[in-house]
Amino acid sequence: MTALSAKREAVHGRACPLCGARVSVSAVLHEVLCLMASGASNAQIGGGRGEARGGYLVRRVLACLGASRRAHAVDLACRLGLVDMPAEVRPPYQGIPPHLRASAVLLASGLSYREAAERQGRSPSAVRADRHLLYGRLGASGGAHAVYLLHALQKLPAGHPCVCLKSPGRNSPEKQWCPPPRRVHGGDAGR
Repeated sequence: MTALSAKREAVHGRACPLCGARVSVSAVLHEVLCLMASGASNAQIGGGRGEARGGYLVRRVLACLGASRRAHAVDLACRLGLVDMPAEVRPPYQGIPPHLRASAVLLASGLSYREAAERQGRSPSAVRADRHLLYGRLGASGGAHAVYLLHALQKLPAGHPCVCLKSPGRNSPEKQWCPPPRRVHGGDAGR
């Protein structure tokens, strides 16, 4: 794993087909999104700075995208074109049955086991079992990695989530979701 880059350039996603709004994230948060999509843990994301730093960066990504969980952030990043899809992904040998696909859509929307169970009229343990079965079939290390692989296999909706519908009156051709980085003690060391 490489250390997070200190580049300052923003990474731009696809423009919304309805209003033309475009989402941008910093290069560091783009790299964190890519690591999250590949199934990296907080410790791996934090690199030499540890799990706490990785957790901080993941929370920043979630806040920037308005996501509730890692899988939701990766879903939004895939739909916005902020992460590149892998060139080749092998579909699962046994396929993905409809009940697992329904569970995957709820996972991608950021619902917890309990929330997904309420929507499906099932128990949380049944939803948990479905998700872990899905992870096993895909060879995924967790929910965010599973969502990334499902987008690569084109098994999840790929429509652009229009940001203008979420914040009316604030639509501009270039929409920056993340606030500029804060200066710490007059410098930007480590950011």
